[in-house]
Amino acid sequence: MATARDTEIIASVLSKILNDDGYAFDNIFTKVPLVHYMLAKDNKDSKTLGTNNRVRKLDGGLDIEIPLEYAVGSSMQFFDNLDVITFAQKETMTNAKYDWKHAAQTLLMDNKDILKCKGESRKITNLVGSKLRNMNRSMATSINTALLAITPGSKDFHSIPEMVAKTPTSGTVGGINRATASNSWWRNKIKSSSATTYELLIKDIDNLRNTIAYNMAGDAPDLMLTDQIVFEYIIAYMRAKGTHTFNNEEMSNVLGVDVKKARGMDLIWDTGVPILDASKSTIYLLNTDYLQFCVHEDRQFALEGPQKLIFAQGQDATAWVVFLMGNMTTSNSSKQGVIYNIAQNIAA
Repeated sequence: MATARDTEIIASVLSKILNDDGYAFDNIFTKVPLVHYMLAKDNKDSKTLGTNNRVRKLDGGLDIEIPLEYAVGSSMQFFDNLDVITFAQKETMTNAKYDWKHAAQTLLMDNKDILKCKGESRKITNLVGSKLRNMNRSMATSINTALLAITPGSKDFHSIPEMVAKTPTSGTVGGINRATASNSWWRNKIKSSSATTYELLIKDIDNLRNTIAYNMAGDAPDLMLTDQIVFEYIIAYMRAKGTHTFNNEEMSNVLGVDVKKARGMDLIWDTGVPILDASKSTIYLLNTDYLQFCVHEDRQFALEGPQKLIFAQGQDATAWVVFLMGNMTTSNSSKQGVIYNIAQNIAA
């Protein structure tokens, strides 16, 4: 059994690393493509706008309340001379409400390995570092899987396919029932593709992008998130047309992946992007100005332990638990869209 002193050293090292400012974002969130992109946009915007709104740290609350970023009604009036200006609350809803979701990642350490490092802080630190690297990959993979799940579990984070749905006329998002006709303003945009060529697929993308933007400056999607097949379709189209395949060098350097510019949007691919139709691909057109990944400031990869109950399972080990509390939210569903039913054998 590991000594109390050794477990104390391990706990101290774990706590120091996990609580270092920026650690969780730099080592876990940056391995989740969508969240990493949102962080990068926040960092870019903060240089000019002084804001950080896509990835948010909150201090609590019964629910995560996100103000809706558009008006359902209008309080604007035109008047002349001494006309009476009337005051009336015309917006039917002002906030979307999301549940807090809780995630836990266990960090299990074999007591034999701990004993081999007994009394040597450097060896213990190296052991902890190795375990944390594995934990980072595990948490990042789990978060990414959850955020791209077609049907997330009731305890899971809300996912992009749930909020940007193939069938936006059903389901409840943010406490607002999209099946109700009067809530049609809360539905994302959709397009079923029948494209047989690269050019026809690009026309589908342009059409949905324009539909989402509604010809309003700044309201067009800024991110196309798709699978590898469609990513390569779009690159092939640009090359076939003799168009330079522009890289977003700044984003590519930050994210550490190939980020292209296409149709006025950043284009990235993710192996987790789901197939909504059998043997077909999917493209999500997202306006990340209206997406928020919220985390509780006191459970942002918070460490608890060591857990000694592990012995009840017949294991000679010591365990810690890392907690994350938060959820993915949107403040404007109508500014998100999905193209589905994309054939995976499109010709040039």
